[in-house]
Amino acid sequence: MQQYSCSPDGMQVAYVSSDELPKKTGVERHNKSFEIANNDFLTTVQPTPSHLWIVSAEGGVWRRLTSGAWTLPISFPLSPPAAPLSWTRDGKSVVIVKVASPYSGDFAKASVQVLDVAAGTMRALTGRSRQESFLLVSARGKFEECD
Repeated sequence: MQQYSCSPDGMQVAYVSSDELPKKTGVERHNKSFEIANNDFLTTVQPTPSHLWIVSAEGGVWRRLTSGAWTLPISFPLSPPAAPLSWTRDGKSVVIVKVASPYSGDFAKASVQVLDVAAGTMRALTGRSRQESFLLVSARGKFEECD
């Protein structure tokens, strides 16, 4: 788990977790190679997307809310924290940052999304697809960018 946030009523917990790499079988299970692609030269393992999950604060079944080749931002060692999960006041939506891929060179391809928790649908907040990050919903229920 990389980050988490409790809903305003304290009844649900949203959290971000990385996907697992597909299991390799046979001789391929020993093959640790991968394409660096748009990543830095210090990368030693294939990056995997991180996605949003939700669970009742009392426990129970975890429900995956997002999936795909894109990712939520993650924190790398010696870097600032990733964009936080920010609930709307009514607890019906979570504001997230959607990054085009898990490769560090693509982190500028980020947009703020509003995720409907019940339906699992997302919509872009501004319509932009680059250079968005670290948005919080204020106590007044308005969207505000943080510096």
